[in-house]
Amino acid sequence: MKILIPIDFSYGSRQALTFATAIGSLYQNHQIFSDDLELLMFHAYHPPIGNQANFFIDPEMLRREENRARNKMTKFMATVSSEAHLPHRQILMMSTAREGLIHKVKEEHVDLVVMGIGGEGSVHTSFTDSTVRYAMEHLPCPLLVVPSTIQNFHPKHIGLATDLEAPKHRQSLWLLKQLTSLWEARLDILHVHPAPEQIDVTHATEALELSEAFQDLEHDYHFPIEENPVKGLEAYLREHPVDLLAMLHHSYAFPESLFHRSTSLGFLKKIRTPMLILQDK
Repeated sequence: MKILIPIDFSYGSRQALTFATAIGSLYQNHQIFSDDLELLMFHAYHPPIGNQANFFIDPEMLRREENRARNKMTKFMATVSSEAHLPHRQILMMSTAREGLIHKVKEEHVDLVVMGIGGEGSVHTSFTDSTVRYAMEHLPCPLLVVPSTIQNFHPKHIGLATDLEAPKHRQSLWLLKQLTSLWEARLDILHVHPAPEQIDVTHATEALELSEAFQDLEHDYHFPIEENPVKGLEAYLREHPVDLLAMLHHSYAFPESLFHRSTSLGFLKKIRTPMLILQDK
């Protein structure tokens, strides 16, 4: 089980590392997997390029930048002790945050990425909206986005937002099932619809198939009534104590309005709820 945590030295990164460590400890204590657990602290760096004077980069400049990044990582890790008892490794890479993240996830065969983001009202810096959104859309593995305002992370009530279409790949649900079981959490499957009684037979049949995937877990269906999926989810989260919101991201995005450039990260920042993106591609 490999968990990668992108580090940008912000408070959000520290929170992400704390929660990744909690998940790693959970897996290690229950010995679910036969393969080894490893936390990967990843930082992408690159020499500053702002004008013609520093456009040409020499080896000495690269060494200085790498040493600077390594020193910052050492100081950052000194402020976080929770991962010390777990196998972990630091990875530095000269790259943009986006390209480096995708490259390392594929190269290391990462099982989960845990990423921090500034929550509503947060004054702490964290990854840029565009970097988090890029990860949501392009990572080949599950992504857990943790608002920096979250202090304790042991979900007891999990919501799975769905379009009632069964996943194309059953393995896309494996992490959610494992975590729900380990946390002994309740799972509610959510489908925002303006008129639930009018759901067609095809989607009702696929909903049963989706339900079967969780037959060994306590779960139930809820149908928030709303035309707009984003507004429906926001309303549900305001009224119900959901500790983690999971969502299947198909090759086509669900819901399209949530993954739309103008709303996706605004939604994440407003809800103050950790969000688990499960890739179904």
